[in-house]
Amino acid sequence: FIGLTKPIFFNFSIKDLILLIGGGFLIIKSALEIGTKVDVLTRDFFAGNLKSDLSQYKVGDVQMVEGFLKQLQTIKDAMDKRGETVLANDILLYDNASGIAGTVDLLTYDANGNFRIYDMKTMRGNQFQLTHRGGDNKGQSRYTTPYKNGKLSNQEKHQRQLSGYR
Repeated sequence: FIGLTKPIFFNFSIKDLILLIGGGFLIIKSALEIGTKVDVLTRDFFAGNLKSDLSQYKVGDVQMVEGFLKQLQTIKDAMDKRGETVLANDILLYDNASGIAGTVDLLTYDANGNFRIYDMKTMRGNQFQLTHRGGDNKGQSRYTTPYKNGKLSNQEKHQRQLSGYR
């Protein structure tokens, strides 16, 4: 626990707690950095601008990056089959009425004028297979159920974010 007068409990390993020393939440910073690097790799792939040396992306070993690129190729093949054109570089969507803006990972359009938004989420572990080890929803999916009742699940948070782009 960390706290002054009232303890606050966090679900961190000893390694994670060591990273917290120094005044900042380095875990969050690290996750954001990894997410940004994966975004860059993905955008480069869809823009046809992949670096010849995949180790420059610094998201994992080259074999892992190659595996990820194979998965992206499967997605691209499906997009091509649907006749989608991909816009992959810093596409900003905004709504003047609500004052909300955000950058989407990929935006596509087809000959019929249909637009599609692809938004990637970088998460620790496989939240589709992992279950909560504690909390109100112990044993249930980390992605579809929240840790604590009354809170939103990651799936609900992601849906709300995407719905905001409509």
